[in-house]
Amino acid sequence: MTARVSYSDIIQHIRTTGEAEELKRIINRLELLLFQPNAPPLREILEREVHASWASLLLNLVSQGEASQPAKTQEILKELTQALNVRSIVTITLAFEPPDAFVTELFTWINTHLQKPCVLKLTYDGRILGGVIIEYEGRYLDLSLKTKL
Repeated sequence: MTARVSYSDIIQHIRTTGEAEELKRIINRLELLLFQPNAPPLREILEREVHASWASLLLNLVSQGEASQPAKTQEILKELTQALNVRSIVTITLAFEPPDAFVTELFTWINTHLQKPCVLKLTYDGRILGGVIIEYEGRYLDLSLKTKL
């Protein structure tokens, strides 16, 4: 039985469902490229195909797992994909697209208060005028200005 690799270093960087989907696309692309005839080493593929921040995290994860063979690397990438799928989703509807710093602050606040790993599904609806609508595990909380006017 193989030792379980920790994915927390990568998972903690995933704040939104969009970021999770982006990482899943990267993983799918890596899996395709790793099994091509005469495939270059993973480091070369990452440098060529993936943004530097993701490439560094993924390379560190694979290196920790001592994955020198494509099959082992594929196993690690599959486990990472599974880890991405087990987080709860909190849907946040805002009247505007927030700056990155706001998304980080919101992500940190929600994960701290819910005390379980969550990922944000951000949606935008200018009709709510301001405030926020929160949906989580079947619960709906409308704190928008639209309901106050």
